[in-house]
Amino acid sequence: MGIKDIKPARFYLAGLTLLALSLRLFRLGFRSIWLDEAYSLKLASADWQGIVQGAAMDIHPPLFHILLGGWIRIFGMSEYALRSLSALMGALLIPVIFKLVAAMINRRAAWFTAGLATLSPYFIELSRSGRMAGLLALLAVLSWYFFWRFINDGKIWSIIGYGAAILAALYTHYFGFLVLLAQHLYIFMGIGKLKLSRKKRKAWMLIQMFLLFGYAPWLSIFWEHLSHGGPSWRGAGALWLEPLHSLYVFMVGTSCWTLVDKILAGSLLLAAAITAGVYLIPQWRDWYGVMLPRAWGLILTGIFLPLGLVWAYSINKINVFDNRYLGFSAAACLLLLGAALAALPRRQSIIAGGLILAGFAIPMGNQFFVYGYYDNWREVAAIIEKQVQKDDTAAIYPAWNENPLGYYLRDDIPIQGIPGAYDPISGVTKDYFYIDRGNINQLKSLFTSEKRVWLVLVNQGRPQELIREWFLSGFNPKYKHQSGGIRIILFEPKVL
Repeated sequence: MGIKDIKPARFYLAGLTLLALSLRLFRLGFRSIWLDEAYSLKLASADWQGIVQGAAMDIHPPLFHILLGGWIRIFGMSEYALRSLSALMGALLIPVIFKLVAAMINRRAAWFTAGLATLSPYFIELSRSGRMAGLLALLAVLSWYFFWRFINDGKIWSIIGYGAAILAALYTHYFGFLVLLAQHLYIFMGIGKLKLSRKKRKAWMLIQMFLLFGYAPWLSIFWEHLSHGGPSWRGAGALWLEPLHSLYVFMVGTSCWTLVDKILAGSLLLAAAITAGVYLIPQWRDWYGVMLPRAWGLILTGIFLPLGLVWAYSINKINVFDNRYLGFSAAACLLLLGAALAALPRRQSIIAGGLILAGFAIPMGNQFFVYGYYDNWREVAAIIEKQVQKDDTAAIYPAWNENPLGYYLRDDIPIQGIPGAYDPISGVTKDYFYIDRGNINQLKSLFTSEKRVWLVLVNQGRPQELIREWFLSGFNPKYKHQSGGIRIILFEPKVL
């Protein structure tokens, strides 16, 4: 390829990356900060040692929060600043996935895949949240790119790039181990076919030693997290639905709230699949021939091994994972989709691509203009601040929602989590106690009848009703408001 061909390609790729960044930054502060984002912001506000110690007490490694800590010290602590780091990571994914697909398949498939990743509601959603999912997706795909280069050329920069990318992924999220395991399986299954030279085999062993020593400072904490039962991320909750649910989320994210949205987006994507299948199924040999067998193996290993392990783990522990942290499998799905579009004739690729974009448009629009109205902590805080008086206090259940409410109240009013972070009887710090009729009266040591209390109840449930009934027994309700799934009740002391 001549220099004249390279420069326009780089220009177009830069334009696609800027488009991706623009989509991820558009109305970035539209949604109020949610629970996990507020925790990330609180943890990242600590010094380096505090971040590491906080991460050790949490369920995630510390790299994202270390990066976020430096980021917010430069750009501030607004919703926009908090999420813009993830937006940048999401935009950088575009040239990385382009380079990966161009190396594995061809440039036509690379353009299709990069375009899909740019407009993907799933990847846009990851990039608009102040959490580590976007960084994990970027690092995982980057590791696959350097891994592919290492398999094919074994150059020193491929080795260094792969080692750095996969180690950073391990320090970002424990699902990074799924990526590493998939790559090991690929090497194992390809023995004799990959024809790795002795030099490459030695380099692979050196990489593993580097990862072992590089991750050694965190190994004891990782083991402690595992010994406490492992992570508890959310899934679909029904084992036989997990594969279908994962595929659905990889295509449209989670911002299709209504049944109508889901039917429309799903129907358009199904129509695109039928359009492509009508041509590709009879010509499957040509489509299969677009990629080398080793490329097919890499894609399928990258999809099915991580998902299979997570689904298998779900058998004994329902709701154990969140598809947001499986971005590397979602990227592999887009890669397959991009390869399919590239194998279609021009007319069919335009029709199928147009249907996909139409299906993407619905959840994308929801993210920009609808998504986030359910638990609007910005609105809740504004309601309280409008009527707050001196010596007021706030009570919130569940207690871990203190962080998003506290972010918007800016310490204007003390917030007490229910159950409290300490034993109200002994005053000793310990785990939260569960609310039931047997311990509801323990709240009397937290809230007296001398102050007004803003009771904030998140979602519905028996504990929420018990708490409301307890406050009704000692206080008079003065004001009520419902904001999505959040109830706000102002209680005043009863006058004897």
